[in-house]
Amino acid sequence: MSDVTELNIKDEKVYLSPKLDLYKQEIISYKIHRQTAAQHGDRDTQKRP
Repeated sequence: MSDVTELNIKDEKVYLSPKLDLYKQEIISYKIHRQTAAQHGDRDTQKRP
């Protein structure tokens, strides 16, 4: 499952898009970008440490 959350950091919008493992209830990867998901195109997914 994934979602997009808009954050305002220093008067600039950034978007956090985590992917959740529904069985384990933990974040397995995430993306941070400055444009909405529809605008940013494909980018590498950051894996959770």
